[in-house]
Amino acid sequence: MQSGAGWQLQTFFEMIRKIVLALVAVVVVLAFIGFFLPREVSVTQKGMVHAPADYVFDDFNNLKNWQSWNYWNAQDPAMTVTYGDVVEGVGAAYAWNGTVNGSGTIRITESKPDERVTTAIDFGGNAAKGIYSLVSWGDSTQVTMTLTADLGSNPIGRWIGIFMQMEIDKAFTYSLEKLEHTNASKPRFSIPIAVIETAGFSYTGIRQSMNPKDPDAIGAQTSGMFRKLFTDLQRAHVEMAGPPFCLYPRFTPEAMDVVCAVPVVPTAKLPAAYTIEPFAGGLAARAIHVGSYRALQSTHDQLIKYIPFKGYTEAGPPWEVYLTDPDLEKDTAKWVTEVYYPVRKR
Repeated sequence: MQSGAGWQLQTFFEMIRKIVLALVAVVVVLAFIGFFLPREVSVTQKGMVHAPADYVFDDFNNLKNWQSWNYWNAQDPAMTVTYGDVVEGVGAAYAWNGTVNGSGTIRITESKPDERVTTAIDFGGNAAKGIYSLVSWGDSTQVTMTLTADLGSNPIGRWIGIFMQMEIDKAFTYSLEKLEHTNASKPRFSIPIAVIETAGFSYTGIRQSMNPKDPDAIGAQTSGMFRKLFTDLQRAHVEMAGPPFCLYPRFTPEAMDVVCAVPVVPTAKLPAAYTIEPFAGGLAARAIHVGSYRALQSTHDQLIKYIPFKGYTEAGPPWEVYLTDPDLEKDTAKWVTEVYYPVRKR
């Protein structure tokens, strides 16, 4: 017959054995179920950001801007980020290393201006894909965030995926709120402005100094210069190869030089007083001004503000292209002028 102490010890070990067997059974069942859980996790969330699509696109397309809205960066303040040689557009990449989020890399694989940015993500050996899609709605942008992750064949990883979906959804909610807040402080522009690649061409024209403080005199002088230019070219049977424009090669508060010009073919036979000049073209910020020439200064002011905001710096003298002939259209509200500023990336 067992003593009371021996019986109690046997009962204790029997209880431990049953607990262990139960735990093993639970693990086996969970592992078995895990094989039937989805290998892939995909989370999508939509939201509206009250900002133009090009603003929101810059937040996704430039990886250095991720610091201002990305949930994962906020969750791991001690995380270090190492950028690659390219930080914007296709090929842009960075690597992170933190105590909360571990280590990994992200790389932009697709960049469609104002429409979509796609990324390839490596979470310490686990692959994922992020897609950020944009649709313009007036002055706002509908943002669709999608993250798809491959959890592999490990059943434990697939169980983790269930909790991972909830965390990703939380991350998207946070990011959309931060994007709204970040874009609320960005400047707004009342005219269409974009950075484009301009083509080179040949031109001829007349250069003259003017007083920038006297708009009436500027109007009278430029009108006279264009009349002379058109008359001289017409007499020489030289045809314009594009709309007339003004180039501003020098500007100070007290004086400015203005070139009233027209594009011509490189082989044009010009009057003796004129020469053919090359215009190199290149990257430029372009604004579309609709209305009187007297309001053009406001368009210039907005362009000057837009250029640094978009990460560019001025790279040459501006010019204005006059698409409307004032002799044919008397309503100044319908005059269309393109204003260009050569730029380069900072």
